[in-house]
Amino acid sequence: MNIIPKTLQKTLVSAAILIGFSISDTVSAHDLNQSLVGGQAPGNERVDLFLVQCFSDPGLGGGATADELAVRVQKRAPSNSFLSVQVMKGGEIKNTVVSTTANVWSPWIYVQQGNGDYTMSVNQSHAVNTLYRVEYHCQRADGTHTGTGIITLQNQ
Repeated sequence: MNIIPKTLQKTLVSAAILIGFSISDTVSAHDLNQSLVGGQAPGNERVDLFLVQCFSDPGLGGGATADELAVRVQKRAPSNSFLSVQVMKGGEIKNTVVSTTANVWSPWIYVQQGNGDYTMSVNQSHAVNTLYRVEYHCQRADGTHTGTGIITLQNQ
């Protein structure tokens, strides 16, 4: 016996779909807002680790393959710690750093390894709590966006 009326079932399914679309739209903006918690002692530094996925998406750039992953970082509050992002794929590693000042973007880095999975790590120079924002885009060499996804591997 079904105790939920069909109209309510349809409404709930529609709401779930709309929530899914709103979440995916937020993700497609390619902004990552996170925090690092300060370690207790030297050698106990915290690292956030992500897998950024670049892929061909017919809805972006006509389905073209990505040429590169572009990344930059911004510290959201001042602290006495430098914040660093590293991106690795296929033997190529790039790094960008932002100083102790808040709301200043680091220089962009570009890792040119095409479609596939890129490893991205975020760490800092001192054991303090840090709020940060990473902007990342898989793109063609001309800056046209391609498919981009992200998986959190470690959040400290």
